[in-house]
Parts: sequence; structure tokens; C-alpha cells
Amino acid sequence: MTVNVKELVYEKFLELLNKKNIDKITVKDLAEACGISRQTFYYHFQDILDVVEYALLKLEEAIKKRTAAAKDLKEMLEILLDDTLEHQQIFEQLLHSKWQEETRNIVKDIVMSGMRSMMREKNWFPDMRESDMELANCFYTYAIAGVLIEYRDTEVYDSKKMAEDLYRLITGQVLGKEVHV
Repeated sequence: MTVNVKELVYEKFLELLNKKNIDKITVKDLAEACGISRQTFYYHFQDILDVVEYALLKLEEAIKKRTAAAKDLKEMLEILLDDTLEHQQIFEQLLHSKWQEETRNIVKDIVMSGMRSMMREKNWFPDMRESDMELANCFYTYAIAGVLIEYRDTEVYDSKKMAEDLYRLITGQVLGKEVHV
């Protein structure tokens, strides 16, 4: 049976995150956990940063795939919030590590691609110019990404309620006026 070493390293990396601080995980730790030599590790990855980037890309792909299947904005927000909560351990560690900026950028990229897809496919703003749509997408992206990053560690994190609140805010229901999206 052929073993996908990259996937094995990724899985063991996630397991090690539950035991060690991300900044303390070494190539030796990963090689031992995988039962491979350091040489085999270096054949597949350049260093720990390469593993971190691979892990972030895997998470990004999975979340983008799920959000792309959302039928509407509310469902997309629920997926984003649920997935953030599901992967809270890795996000927490990454947001408190030397890879903080890369992690924030990945979160923004995930939200931006989901919002862009929703805005175009659902034709939210049929009369809006393309440049204005990009501005709106940027605004919503930073707002939602900020909420995902800042509120992820609150003790009362209820993804369904937060998705509903964000939806009400985006659609104008908070102001007593509804924008149909």
C-alpha cells in the first residue's frame, strides 16, 4: 500500500498541534511522528514553514469547496463560522505564531472568494458597476474576516447566531431596512 507522505506529514502536524506549541514543532518531531527519515521529510517539504503553508492551503481548499456549495449568504456565513470553529486549534496556534500574517491573509482570501462567488452567481447587485462590486466585496471581506479572527475565541461563540447576526448586518435588517441579497 502506497503512503502519501505529504498527507501523512500534514495529519501528524495537526496531531502535534494538540500537544505542542506550533513554534516548537521541529522537523525531527514530524519525522518521528510519521515514522520517516529526515531525508524523506526534506524530499517532500523544504522546512516547517512549508508544512504550515501546506496545512493552510489544505484548510483553505476545504473551506472554499464548502462555501462554494452554499445556496445563499446565510449558509455561506454559517459554513465559514462552523469551519473556523472546527479548526479552532490550528487557527489559534497560527494566529499566535510567527505565521500570524499568512493566516490572516488566508482567512481574508477564503472570505473574499466566497463573497465574490455569492455576489456574482446570485446577482446580488444587478445594477452595480464592477468596480463598485469589488469595493463592496473588499468591505464585506474585511468585516467578516475581522469577525472570524477576533470573535473566534469568545466563550459564547455560537456560529449559528453569529451567522444570523452578520447576515442581518449585511442585509441591512439591523438598520430596519432590508437589502435583498
